[in-house]
Amino acid sequence: MFDSRFPDRKFLRDSDVKHSYEHQVVGEAYITSFMSIAQCTAELSVLYPNNIEIIEAACRAWEQLAGASLFTKAVWEIRTQKLLGAFA
Repeated sequence: MFDSRFPDRKFLRDSDVKHSYEHQVVGEAYITSFMSIAQCTAELSVLYPNNIEIIEAACRAWEQLAGASLFTKAVWEIRTQKLLGAFA
């Protein structure tokens, strides 16, 4: 659909293709990238349990991510919630 050589592309408006690309490709890439950073921060909270800034950053990031998609919800339920414990 995003390739201009796609035979059915002529039936789609450019604005619809752009909107779909931003939602399906760019949006998902952003969520995955942000989740990777947030998960790394949560993993660091185990190594540095007395560093409140790391724990706070992980908690704030995961507040936004926990329900963003099924993938982020699964990571939250399987691993991250246990890492952050009572702080979450």
